[in-house]
Amino acid sequence: MNKKIKWILIVMAVLFAIFCVVAYLGIRDYTDTHTWATVTVSGTDNGETADAYYYQQECLKNDQISIGTLTLVVTDIKHDGTLSFSVKNGELKNYNGETITSDVLQYGVQKNYSHDTHSFSLCITDKRYQ
Repeated sequence: MNKKIKWILIVMAVLFAIFCVVAYLGIRDYTDTHTWATVTVSGTDNGETADAYYYQQECLKNDQISIGTLTLVVTDIKHDGTLSFSVKNGELKNYNGETITSDVLQYGVQKNYSHDTHSFSLCITDKRYQ
């Protein structure tokens, strides 16, 4: 094989690799902005009085969920409804009473948490993507 053909093959391989990277980044960006999960928050605030609350919030990646002074940030949402979050403000405890900084919610699986005087559960009740 002469040098000209080798050079052409190398250039084509580099261009193909660049195309693959750009396509991957485009698909990832599209998924981040077109995949939603509906998070259901239900619980009680056992401060001076026991106040129950229940609400649903439709979330995209980087959205925030607030419960009292606790703020959670959605770090990832998969097309199957799996949602990852991290704690931005406050102290979150899991059902064992251990302090956690992040967690993953599966579609349809309820998880229990606590924060200050709040006892609550989070559940992914709906998912969609375009």
